[in-house]
Amino acid sequence: MDPTANLARQIVLAREIRRLEESGEERSDLAVELSDLVIALADWIAAGGFPPAPWAPRASNLTIGQRPRPLLDSLALVRAATVKARLVKEHTK
Repeated sequence: MDPTANLARQIVLAREIRRLEESGEERSDLAVELSDLVIALADWIAAGGFPPAPWAPRASNLTIGQRPRPLLDSLALVRAATVKARLVKEHTK
């Protein structure tokens, strides 16, 4: 897996979801893809994989055991995208 490419795609999807939401369009397929990418990246890092290049922590910025802030923000984003996808799916039944 290329975590940097994964992160880049997450950002593209998140921006597109926001744009579509602001215009009133629904695209649960994008939210589902985004949640898949975030989960895959979180699993990758949890299994000892290296983080995406933009998240590479600098020793001077982190204390021992501290995670880079973007990882925490992405996990919150996937939770929101997953909830929204579930609500859209339930609403369209």
